[in-house]
Amino acid sequence: MTPFSKPCGPAHAGNAARAASPLSATALRPRRHGLTITEVVAGLVLMTTVLSAVFIARGRFLQQWADADRQLQATHAVDTLIGQWLAGPPDRIPMNGEGVLGGVESCRWTTRRIIDPAAQGLGVKTVRLEVHRTADNVTARADRFVLAVEFVLPDEYGSAAARREAD
Repeated sequence: MTPFSKPCGPAHAGNAARAASPLSATALRPRRHGLTITEVVAGLVLMTTVLSAVFIARGRFLQQWADADRQLQATHAVDTLIGQWLAGPPDRIPMNGEGVLGGVESCRWTTRRIIDPAAQGLGVKTVRLEVHRTADNVTARADRFVLAVEFVLPDEYGSAAARREAD
């Protein structure tokens, strides 16, 4: 029998009548409209996985946002700090110093002189200023790098600072 042929004959007549009978077992069984417990559990697992991924991504985004904001604040504070150093007398520029970065929470700056033969050939000295975030609580990552700036000074600035350190 092909799938498109109709049943005919007495052997198939009873089956057709039984299937069409309103009192058959399939006709008396009510249709179920709900979900099985397996489907409910699978749906909850899927929903929990998606929500967990969303919350983890949101937490990472907020951490990156805070780091970027802190770096921007540190950049403005470093710009102001270097501007104050260069506007004042040469001995105010610390060649090897450190301090708290004003205006930025939990950040410290350090300076050190960089030996650069090419810069020395031009009659200037290179100073590197680094900003690090210090641990502000127990769970924070300690001493995290924020930014660094290298700037050059004429030799007279270095000489004045050396005289100040010698005194």
